[in-house]
Amino acid sequence: MFTSKFLQLQLMFVQLDVHLGISVNVTMFQGGPSNREEPPEHVADQRAEDSRPPLSSYLFPEPVKIDQLGTYAGIHPTMFILGYCSTYIFMQTFMIPGTIFMSLLAGALFGVIKGIFLVVFNSTAGASYCYIL
Repeated sequence: MFTSKFLQLQLMFVQLDVHLGISVNVTMFQGGPSNREEPPEHVADQRAEDSRPPLSSYLFPEPVKIDQLGTYAGIHPTMFILGYCSTYIFMQTFMIPGTIFMSLLAGALFGVIKGIFLVVFNSTAGASYCYIL
């Protein structure tokens, strides 16, 4: 059923995923305390001089307000709809929770009629891709 080429391809993607995960973790956490013998005050001074924002700002960014999304949707309607559709279909295809909130967001941002059509199209496309996958 599975060919050796298919298994090689899967193994290549797993290796790529592990490599990218390791490199992201190294990049995120570099600059922390080293194993060298340094006084704690020196390490604290180095951290105080570091200009990077703390890790918590990446994990918990400032919340986006619905009026900011509405303003952006009004300025760039085509790009916003394409971004919304691609995000919804991606979430639906890989069964990522949260599409119910995306459906409610469609009604709030695009209106009831346009939102219904977008949700029906995106749900159908995402479920079809999930079945094909």
